[in-house]
Amino acid sequence: MAWNHFLGHLPSSMRCWTPNLERIYLGNNDLSGSIPSSISNASKLTVIALSSNSFTGFIPNTLGNLRYLRRLLIGENNLTREVSTLELRFFNYLTNCKNLELLSISLNQFNGILLASIANLSTSLLVFEVFGSKIKGKIPIGIGNLSSLSSIVLDSNELERMGDLYLSHNKLNGTIPACLGELSSMRRLFLDSNNLTSIIPSTLWSLEDLLYLNFSTNSLTVSLPSDIGNLKVITQMDLSWNQFSGEIPSTIGSSRMLTFLSFAHNELQGFISSITW
Repeated sequence: MAWNHFLGHLPSSMRCWTPNLERIYLGNNDLSGSIPSSISNASKLTVIALSSNSFTGFIPNTLGNLRYLRRLLIGENNLTREVSTLELRFFNYLTNCKNLELLSISLNQFNGILLASIANLSTSLLVFEVFGSKIKGKIPIGIGNLSSLSSIVLDSNELERMGDLYLSHNKLNGTIPACLGELSSMRRLFLDSNNLTSIIPSTLWSLEDLLYLNFSTNSLTVSLPSDIGNLKVITQMDLSWNQFSGEIPSTIGSSRMLTFLSFAHNELQGFISSITW
């Protein structure tokens, strides 16, 4: 029933939710009101697709009771957080959905912070999208525990002062988000052993306080830019096992704090002669 012009609210009475219902597709309509907590009475739900409507209120904590839930798509609404706290507490309850593979809650009005409990989301989670939702604070370090992730999208939020990001040995694919270059307090960035492709975004070379950078064992391509020399205080850089080509930038000699550097197993040419350890 997606892509229609349905108006009105979802029924709040538990009697309206059949216990045998498995999928709800009501995206791209004109529905409003809150998402009723009684939706969890349809205990066999595997898919809830309510994106692109005008829902308001909170994400019901009762969604955590849906043990078969695999896909939750409620992006592009006007959902908010509980007014009593900045914490997005619904994540605590979603950790009970052990079969969750896709969580898309972007383009809402959460105006809150991610909890460390997101590290306990389903290990089957493939896609995590919460962009453009006024998320504040830091990305919890434990997000790297989500070992099946192939896509994580957190751009266009209000994340600040994130010092470390560890997403090694996952299944991330696609390009490296350019928005990472906006996190000026970044000190350690580990995206190694994934399936990332394309080029390293130019914005990353503006992280002048970066100490550790590891993009090894991906499929990153094209040549390395001279801007790599902007990383003046970096101590360890590993870009090995990719598909970089062309000349090694001479500006790498500006990174005089380097104690470890690897460009191994690429198609780079040239030499490094001006770094003094």
